[in-house]
Amino acid sequence: VAEQEKRIAEDQALIAQRQTEIAEAEKQRAQVQTLLAERQTARADQKTVEAQQIARRAKAGELAAEVQQEISNGMPDPSLALLLAQEAVGATWDEDGYVHKNAARALFSAVDSAPPWRMNLPRSRHEGGILAVGVHPTGARFVTGSEDATARVWDATTGSEVLVLRGHTAPILDVNYHPGGDQIVTASEDGTAKLWNGETGEEVRTLSGHTGRVMSAAYSPDGARVVSAGEDGTARVWNAANGKEVLSLGGHAVSLLAARYSPAGDRIVTGAADGTVLLWDATNGEELLRLSGHTEPVMDLIYSPAGDRIVTASVDGTAKLWDAHRGDELSTLRGNSGPLVSLGMNPAGDRIVAGSADGTAIVWELAS
Repeated sequence: VAEQEKRIAEDQALIAQRQTEIAEAEKQRAQVQTLLAERQTARADQKTVEAQQIARRAKAGELAAEVQQEISNGMPDPSLALLLAQEAVGATWDEDGYVHKNAARALFSAVDSAPPWRMNLPRSRHEGGILAVGVHPTGARFVTGSEDATARVWDATTGSEVLVLRGHTAPILDVNYHPGGDQIVTASEDGTAKLWNGETGEEVRTLSGHTGRVMSAAYSPDGARVVSAGEDGTARVWNAANGKEVLSLGGHAVSLLAARYSPAGDRIVTGAADGTVLLWDATNGEELLRLSGHTEPVMDLIYSPAGDRIVTASVDGTAKLWDAHRGDELSTLRGNSGPLVSLGMNPAGDRIVAGSADGTAIVWELAS
């Protein structure tokens, strides 16, 4: 009886072992079936992606063909060819930046064939609004600063992109070329200004010291220094060669919005959110003059080419002309009702242009 019970127990153990093996095999079969199902789903997804890519490339090909047809017809409407080319690029644009060659060729052909006065930059390049523009001393290139935290250099004749300057982590508020054209300075909401190689796009150095947004940055006439205006209420002067801070100009009580050197490089003018304008000795940082007259923030300011006048633009809707040596207000220039946000002056110094927030530009001719 004991021997029989022993054999029964062994048989039961063997049966249990086989049942375990069968259960494990079933588990493995289920895993294999799940894996096969996942692979089939992946293949189906891949086929869907491939089908979408084929459709997008076909669409791009059709649009590219339309672009070439427009070019063959002499481009009676250059903007149409450019828009078609832009759509062709958008149809095949991938996250990694890949664009189908036919779409790229169509875009380049449309840009090359369009009259310069009708040419627009491809909208796909900057991913945000353009907040600042700087022109190369020769006029051959210009640089744009954008909300997308990049600055981009463009060929002024063809409109083609030459360089992309990446390094800032927030919108770029100001961009300017070095007087020699071989360097670029950018000012950003990330609290820094950066210097870049104007030929390679390589970041040269970062100017750190402001405790808030850097609203503007510009070179001295000899290119040896950079002046930056900050939301922290200071203007700072930097050695462009090593990035070290040379001076801190702290006479304003509120955020600075603009700072520029005089043509001789011996003075700096700054404009603030409370409407005040200050003149400084660029060598020792001494405050020289305080110009009061605006009732709202001063958004931009420039020296005349001769250095004898200063022009300021304000949210109060006026531009003011000042004597750069005595600080006297010479004239108040009024245009439309909108705030004035930017300024320019022709090389002769007898015309001023101001850009307004109402979408207009106003030109004044100065009396001799």
